[in-house]
Amino acid sequence: MDAKRYKPLMPLHLQKPEEDHLACQTRTFRGPRGYTMKDDESARPDGARICRRGTSNFRPWKKPIAWLSGIVVAALGVAITNSLVPRFGQTIEGLAQTGDPVTVNNVHVNQSGGLVVALPRDVQVADEDATSLSDSPDQLAWFESQGGALVGMENISITVTGNREGGVRIMDLTPVKKCSTPLDGTYFESPPAGGSPSLTLSMTMDDPRPQATTGSNPEGSAAKPQPYFVANTVSLAKGEQFVFVLDVGARKSFCTFELDISVLDGNTIHTQRIDNNGVPFRITAALPHAGWRSAYLGGVDCMTYSDHFRPASDAWLLGDSTQDACK
Repeated sequence: MDAKRYKPLMPLHLQKPEEDHLACQTRTFRGPRGYTMKDDESARPDGARICRRGTSNFRPWKKPIAWLSGIVVAALGVAITNSLVPRFGQTIEGLAQTGDPVTVNNVHVNQSGGLVVALPRDVQVADEDATSLSDSPDQLAWFESQGGALVGMENISITVTGNREGGVRIMDLTPVKKCSTPLDGTYFESPPAGGSPSLTLSMTMDDPRPQATTGSNPEGSAAKPQPYFVANTVSLAKGEQFVFVLDVGARKSFCTFELDISVLDGNTIHTQRIDNNGVPFRITAALPHAGWRSAYLGGVDCMTYSDHFRPASDAWLLGDSTQDACK
């Protein structure tokens, strides 16, 4: 056998690996017990290298996928941000805007048209008490504290202010009422010497479902009243004020009532309750003179003009207007 042709076999662990089919690159990897080592580090006492057959970790298809993934993630981030930022802004703005959509600044029962009021039958007033009432700074408050009510017509001014950055719209104004038979106790009347104020809206408590109307007052006229809020609304910017002037009447009943104002705030309609500074409004129908238990008159009702209430004459109580109405 030719010695040049055949070489003696060498143990595998001493053979030098071929670089073209063995991967002996320096790489760090984790061993079975958690420590790290390199492929070309000696793992044998004789210094032989440990080389692992296989391919390199380089994978050329990973870079395009990573690049595309980054673009997709960035696009999604922009889309989510554009969607959520306005909503967060609206939420923060909504939290900052507190309170009702409109603020009720002032509620006032006007008496520029004079004072015409009635008390329940069980409330009795002496002549001297009626005279002293003329000097009271707030006569209506005293009458209402005794269960009294304005007769025939009540003129109410309501001032409201918008309370939303995006504006609000007042959609309706309706009464919430309780009615019974008219008061028939003591009657007080002190009309003014001049005219009465003009009115914007009116409503009649005798109607089954009273509505704020225009075109006539509760005492009636040739023009048919038209519901105001069927064709109209009142828009208010934040801080903008509006004054409602209501002429509220009753021809058959005694009624206590409050007012519900419907306000469109964004896409939601809110209802706010308005009363007469903590108590209901009150109105009673007028009666024939003979229907009152007693009566006191003042102002131009008396032929001898007086600033104080005076007892009504028997002629007045019988409906005779040709004689002096006051005793």
